[in-house]
Amino acid sequence: MKPELKKPLLEKLVINLFSLNNSMPKFIFSISSRARLKTVAVAIFVSLFAPIPSPNLLAEPELVQVPAGEQDNLGENWQRFIPKDGEFSVLMPGTPREEIEENPDSVFYLYLADQGADKIYGVFYARFLSPPPELNPDELDELYRSFVDGFLEDWSQKQILKEEPITLGSFPGKEYEVQGSEGRAKLRVYWANSRLYVVLAVSKTQGTLPGQIDTFLDSFQLL
Repeated sequence: MKPELKKPLLEKLVINLFSLNNSMPKFIFSISSRARLKTVAVAIFVSLFAPIPSPNLLAEPELVQVPAGEQDNLGENWQRFIPKDGEFSVLMPGTPREEIEENPDSVFYLYLADQGADKIYGVFYARFLSPPPELNPDELDELYRSFVDGFLEDWSQKQILKEEPITLGSFPGKEYEVQGSEGRAKLRVYWANSRLYVVLAVSKTQGTLPGQIDTFLDSFQLL
């Protein structure tokens, strides 16, 4: 029996990804399961625009002061954030709120931080305890696009403005820039060490994305 779920985002993640059976690595990348991956992205979108009223703040994260030169570009309160599991580091405005759900076959993590009333920065990743096999380029493209399509599902007047291949060291990924009536966003999606990583930034206003967003995305590193 699955543990009782208390947070809407994680409830959607777990129910939709684990409702069929307990072997997600065998079906998450299949054609029949891409809709479930989309649901993950929809849930993250909902969390971005309807934050949890009393967020869980991280217990014992590592926060490193940003050097003065970088701080000038970012503004006040930015810090290099390393979660307590030491999985990655990234620049974020203040201490992000955290969502974690542990399951028999995987662990989901989501970290979100607001900057003012109109910008949100986040990192999502899925760690599989029984990693799936290596994915070929076509399968990776399907994986990335399924996530982005789900992320955009509830946007109105949505457009994908840019889609291009990127890398994080030796790991493959894709960068997307999207917009809709709700605002504009840039996402970088990676498959690294049999884990899915999504680094995203959303501006709730139209127009050119601010420079801090690229600085945030560029700062993401695996440890």
